[in-house]
Amino acid sequence: WADAMGARTSRDGGGEVAMEEVGKHVSKDDAWLVLFGEAIDVTQFIPLHPGGEESIGAYLGKDATADWQEIHRPEHLDKHWQHLKKMGKIKASGGLLSWLFGRIGSRQEQGPKAEPEATAESAPQVSADDAAAETAADEEVEPVRWSAEHEADLPPGGMFDLQELARWDGVNLPMCIGICGVIIDVSSSNNFTPNFGYGKLWAGKDTTWAMATVSLKAHDANKFDFNLEELSGDQAKALAGWYKHFTTKYRTVGTLKELRGRDFGSVERLAAELPASSMTTG
Repeated sequence: WADAMGARTSRDGGGEVAMEEVGKHVSKDDAWLVLFGEAIDVTQFIPLHPGGEESIGAYLGKDATADWQEIHRPEHLDKHWQHLKKMGKIKASGGLLSWLFGRIGSRQEQGPKAEPEATAESAPQVSADDAAAETAADEEVEPVRWSAEHEADLPPGGMFDLQELARWDGVNLPMCIGICGVIIDVSSSNNFTPNFGYGKLWAGKDTTWAMATVSLKAHDANKFDFNLEELSGDQAKALAGWYKHFTTKYRTVGTLKELRGRDFGSVERLAAELPASSMTTG
C-alpha cells in the first residue's frame, strides 16, 4: 500500500503553486484547496465528502487547514487518499500527503523512535487539573443512543430551551441539535460523537446560523442575532439543504423556545424544491 502511494506521489505535482492559482479552481468540476501548506485537487473527493458538497465548497480556493484539523480524523485521509491529488507546495512544509505517507510508513517501522529529552526550560508548564481536563476532552466517549426510556426525559410538550437542549449532548442523554426552530435526534449518526468533530461543535446546541454560513466555528452555534431576509442566496440554499437533510433523515423530537415565533416557512419551501440531500454527515 505504501509503495502504491509512493508511486502516486511521483505522478503528482511537486513544484510550487501560488495561492492566486489555487483561487482559480473553485468549481465542483475543478476544485482545489490548501491543506498543510499544499495545494490539493479535491475534485474527485467532493462527492465523497462526509459533510456534503456544500460544506467543502466553502473552502475551495482557500486554506482549509485550521478547520480541517477541528473536524476530521487522520483516518479520513487514509480512507480517501486515492481521491486527493497533490498539485504542489504553497510554502516549505512537509505537506498533507507527505504527512499521510509518512504516517502510513511509520506503522511499518520496527520499534518506536527515541523522543528528544525534554529539559526543564523546554517542558511546558501544565497543571494537573489542566492536564486532566485536556485528556478528558480528547478521549473518545461512547455516545448514548436513543431508546424508549429516553422518551420520558423529553421536556413537556417537546419545548426545549437552550439550557434543556444542552443536556442532550450524547454523554448524559442522546445527542440532539437544533435547526430552524426544531430539535433533531442525531444520536444514531456515527458522525455525531461527543468531544469530536460535529459532535464537539454542535452537541446540544442550535446550528441554524452555522448551517446557513457553512461555519465550523464554535461561536456560530446558538447564534440568533440574524434575519433570514438578510441571508444571501447561497446561504439560504445551504440552510434549506441542511434542514431537508436533518428533518428527512432523523426524527424531530421538539421545538426550540428561543426561536419560537420565527417564521422559517421560506426555508421549508426552498427545502421542498431541492433534490434529495447530498449531505452525508449522518
